[in-house]
Amino acid sequence: MTVDAMLGISIIEDEVQAVELSRPLATPTLTAIGQWRQEGNANPEMFREHLAAFMDANNVRARHAAICIDTGHMLVQTVPALATSSREELLEHMRWEVTQLLPGCSPGDLIIDVHPLPHSNGREWQEVLCVAVRRTEVRAIRESCAELGLSLSVVDTDHFGAETLLTTGAGDSTNRCIALLGVKRQRIDVSILDHGRLVSYRAHPGGSPEETGRAVAADISAALPVHEIAVYGPKCTPELEAAVSRATGVPVVVLNPFVTIAVAPGLKLADHFLGKPHRFAAAVGVALREE
Repeated sequence: MTVDAMLGISIIEDEVQAVELSRPLATPTLTAIGQWRQEGNANPEMFREHLAAFMDANNVRARHAAICIDTGHMLVQTVPALATSSREELLEHMRWEVTQLLPGCSPGDLIIDVHPLPHSNGREWQEVLCVAVRRTEVRAIRESCAELGLSLSVVDTDHFGAETLLTTGAGDSTNRCIALLGVKRQRIDVSILDHGRLVSYRAHPGGSPEETGRAVAADISAALPVHEIAVYGPKCTPELEAAVSRATGVPVVVLNPFVTIAVAPGLKLADHFLGKPHRFAAAVGVALREE
C-alpha cells in the first residue's frame, strides 16, 4: 500500500503513544507526536475521544492508521509443531492449541496468525510463533478509526512493531545477532533476531531490573551469540539497562526510533517526547510497516 502519511499508534498497558509519519518510507518525517493515559483497550469511546483530540490539535492529515496492541492483551507464544506442516496445517493446529490455552474461547472468536521459526534440517519438530487476538477487540479499534475517517491498515503487537523498527533502520540488526527486549510493568518480551530474521521469542512476568536481567540471560544463553540487546518500553530505565548488561555481559542500547527519521520544524511537544524514545518505538515501528 502506498500512502502519503500513516498514523502509528501503540496501546501499551495504561498508555497510548501516537505518531504521524509522512511518506515515502525511504525518507519518513515525523509530523505529529503525542501520548495519553488509557485503561488498556477496554474503553473504545475514551480511545476515540483522545485520538480525535490528538488529530485536531496536531492537524493530522493521515487517513490510514497502523495500531499495535500490548502483547499482554493477546495470545503470543511459541508452540511445537511438525516441521513438515503446511501453513494451513499449522493454522489448524494453532486453532486447537487456542482452545486448550483459552478455555471457553472458540477459535472463531480470534484472529490467528502463525510464524514458523527457523529449525535445523532433518529435525522432526519446529517451534511456531502463534499470535491471536479477539475479533471484538480489533472490531472496536476499526470502528473507532472509521468514525474519525481513518482506514485501519495494520494491527500488530507492540513487540513486533518495535521489531519492525529494529529491522528498518534503527540499528544494525540485519548484519548481526541482536536481542530485542520489551519492558512493561506486567510483562517482558524477549526475541532474538539473527541478521534480521526472528529465531526465538519468549515472554516472562514483569519484575525488578535484576529479575529481568536473569530472565534475559537465560533466554539468550541457549541461542546464537548475541552482540547487542536493544530495549524499549515504559519500564526502560538506566537501572534496568545496567542490570541486564551485568547479567548477560552484552551491551545494552535504548531503541531510539528518532535517529533515522526527520522531525518536522516546529513540531509541537517534540522536545518533550523525543527525550523518551523508548516509549515510541512500537508506534513508529508499526507506522513503518509497508502493508
